[in-house]
Amino acid sequence: MLSGLGMAVEKASDSFRAIANPKPVYSYNWPGSNGIQFDLNAPIVNEANTLLIETWVLADTLVDLDNKLTALEALLKQSGYRNIYCKKWNKTKKFRLKSFPKNIESPGFANGVYGVQMSIEFDEVYI
Repeated sequence: MLSGLGMAVEKASDSFRAIANPKPVYSYNWPGSNGIQFDLNAPIVNEANTLLIETWVLADTLVDLDNKLTALEALLKQSGYRNIYCKKWNKTKKFRLKSFPKNIESPGFANGVYGVQMSIEFDEVYI
């Protein structure tokens, strides 16, 4: 799907291997009591892992590059989550877009192709 937009992933963070850290359990230190009381019935909730993808978007012309960047941004900013598959770890996880670069550097030109490098950040979604 993203390769049709000229996107080639250079590298990604190790969020597919990482085990999410649990958020602190609700606790309260009641005045006059001895120590902190914890809510033992509260469910354990994990913090969201962050996935950082460093990628290139490539095109034959500057107009085509601009169209591909606009289409990629519109696709990733749609509501909901994205299933992202990691071939190296053979895992699929659900992520939602956290940040898309606002100021993309000037495109480079090599071997007859225009390209721009950027980093896209996602948060893991637990369903």
